[in-house]
Amino acid sequence: DIEPEVLHYVQFSEVAAITTGFLWLQMISYLRAVWLRFSLFVDVVLRLVRSSFHFLLLVTITMTSFSQMLYTLNHEAADGCDGCFSLRWATNFVVDLDDPSTIILVIILSVIV
Repeated sequence: DIEPEVLHYVQFSEVAAITTGFLWLQMISYLRAVWLRFSLFVDVVLRLVRSSFHFLLLVTITMTSFSQMLYTLNHEAADGCDGCFSLRWATNFVVDLDDPSTIILVIILSVIV
């Protein structure tokens, strides 16, 4: 269990981090209103982000899916079996990842599920 003082500090630090982010956004908004060259720079950056949004979304989804697959392949089984992976989320058996056919099975199941 986490002590109440530590929990309070963790919650406060999360709120402080979010608040700091909003303060920086407010600072950028103020500089955009006051400084013309900075305003043009921010507008160009926003246009680049808007135009590349779909590409960045695709890259994020791809990276997330591959990282989840690698985590699934390298995650230790719940019963502590080294070199085994528990596929209890899809079936109720434990496979040995030293056999190439079971690696193909894991890949197929990760694509299907």
